[in-house]
Amino acid sequence: PLADLHTLGLDLIINLEGDAPEEWIMYTAAESRSRLASIRQFAAGLERALHVIEPWATEQARARRAVRQGSAPAGGAPAEPEGLAAETERWATELGALGSFTPRQMMAYYPRALDRTIDLASGTLVLIICFLPFVLAAPSFIREKEAHTLEVMLAAPGIDGPTILAGKCLFVLVVTFVELLLLVVVAESVYSIQVKSGFPAILLLFLPAILATAFLGLTVSALARAQAQIGQASALFFLAITLLTGFFVPLEEASLLIRGLSQLFPLTIVLPVFKAWTVGAQPSGYALALGTAWVQCLVYSVLALAAVRLAIRRV
Repeated sequence: PLADLHTLGLDLIINLEGDAPEEWIMYTAAESRSRLASIRQFAAGLERALHVIEPWATEQARARRAVRQGSAPAGGAPAEPEGLAAETERWATELGALGSFTPRQMMAYYPRALDRTIDLASGTLVLIICFLPFVLAAPSFIREKEAHTLEVMLAAPGIDGPTILAGKCLFVLVVTFVELLLLVVVAESVYSIQVKSGFPAILLLFLPAILATAFLGLTVSALARAQAQIGQASALFFLAITLLTGFFVPLEEASLLIRGLSQLFPLTIVLPVFKAWTVGAQPSGYALALGTAWVQCLVYSVLALAAVRLAIRRV
């Protein structure tokens, strides 16, 4: 079932292994907490419904046999078991409430996705890594302008806009990667996220995300004229990546506008992949996420280079 769930893009597979509902097994490979919770609720409602319908159908079949044998009650109408009709009616009108039961016949391949602690720890780690490069890069050019050291650097042979941009990005990249490794060690020690296979691939996905965020910070730094503008831009960027990327509210529940705006931020790309990795899944959309992250990085690098050249012309 796991291969079919990934290949066909299904949320739930029901395996009818027998005639009785107790012999049916449901499988899911949901990787996110919100999706797994929704699937569990649906599976619990379905499981409860099957247990309600099965005795009702059995009793109806018994009543029909009694009618054929001439031993039915007066009027020949099939008798319903006492209390079963009322329970069936409650199931039909309150299926959502029945979903609050824990399903016994559903097997989740990644049950750790329901762990609130792991979900919050992994989400916070990605949030820090996708915000730190902006904070490190945003004040860099404005400090050079205020200290008048940018002119000195540009006077040196072989120093131009792309060289300065590359140097500042390298600094941000090294510091952020060290921070990432430290956070992973802390998360492993405190929250037991269990570093597993595929970690180099996760680091490879973080690389364009860090660079893209650094390019955004350098763009703001090159265009800003005062430190106050840097602070405002950092606050707005933090607010955007927490509200528009699925960090608080899943994007499946967001409007079309929010989903479109979310594609502007690297956090949107890295967050679901990293969360899936922490619960032991092999993210099916990894290749697409990696390609999208590098395209995003390329676009922001062009934007940053244009902003740096404009800042140099002003000097």
